[in-house]
Amino acid sequence: MAALKTNFVVGVFMITGIVIATAVIIFVGASTYLRPGKLYSTFYNESIQGLSKDSPVKYRGVSIGQVHDIRIATGTQLVEVLLRIESEWTPDESIVAQLKSIGITGIMYVELDVRQAGENVLYPAPDYKTEYPVIPTKSSDIEQLLTGIKELVQQVKGTDLQGVSVKMRDTINTIDQTIADAQIRRLSEGLDTAIVQANKILTDPRLQRIIASAESAGVQLDRFSGQADAVTARIEKLIAENESDLTLTIQELRSTMEQARLLMENGSRTMNKAGESIARVEDNLVRTINHLESVSQSLKTLTDRSASQPSLLFFAAPLPEKEIESDD
Repeated sequence: MAALKTNFVVGVFMITGIVIATAVIIFVGASTYLRPGKLYSTFYNESIQGLSKDSPVKYRGVSIGQVHDIRIATGTQLVEVLLRIESEWTPDESIVAQLKSIGITGIMYVELDVRQAGENVLYPAPDYKTEYPVIPTKSSDIEQLLTGIKELVQQVKGTDLQGVSVKMRDTINTIDQTIADAQIRRLSEGLDTAIVQANKILTDPRLQRIIASAESAGVQLDRFSGQADAVTARIEKLIAENESDLTLTIQELRSTMEQARLLMENGSRTMNKAGESIARVEDNLVRTINHLESVSQSLKTLTDRSASQPSLLFFAAPLPEKEIESDD
């Protein structure tokens, strides 16, 4: 009897549990279908990966319903998404639907908003019969981006890149040739101006007087050439004692000459500026000629005095005359 009573209680408990579970399942399922709201159809010509049943439906960020069902539209290549609008708000002809993503999770939802003027929207074929009112759709942001990239790639492919490259190369060559011709012309003009100025300086009478004075001074300087022999002997001795240092100095001099050659090459680029400074050089050269003329005259005077009074080279004034004692 105890075992029979136990089995009876267990059976009643199991039957009660099954009945309660069935009632809950029926209630939940019925509540989904009996939920208040209106159904609307939307059609998409893109992947709806990340969108599922009960995904949110929002109007400008405000939740107004859920996705009721997702299916392939019969006889088309479009995807039909049924929206259940539970709010009292009713979409009109100015409303358009678009797929949006929630952050970077990949989860999608449907966003409703007012259609902008001139915006392309998607409808099913005119002869396609729908069970519910249709809300037009527009491409998602990702789809618009991919479409733009595809169009850009097609435009790039359609561009004659080789022809553009050839035209650019020809244009660059023309520009280089024009610049080279202009630089050569400016350099030639600068050289002509420099030659004219040099000829003017060489024919200056003052320069001739300076040369004559220099020749006169050279005659006087010949008297001191005897001392140069001793200096030369000493220099030869120094060269013999410092041959290794001189070799290193010669190598450095060669390097300096190479740098000077590069400097001369770069100097040709600045010849176009020579015309502006040649006037200043001429003025300085005239002043230098005047100064040299004065120095030459002074040097001539010095050599004349040195010839007559050699003591002036070593003393500030001539030696005093010795007194001559008288016989008385």
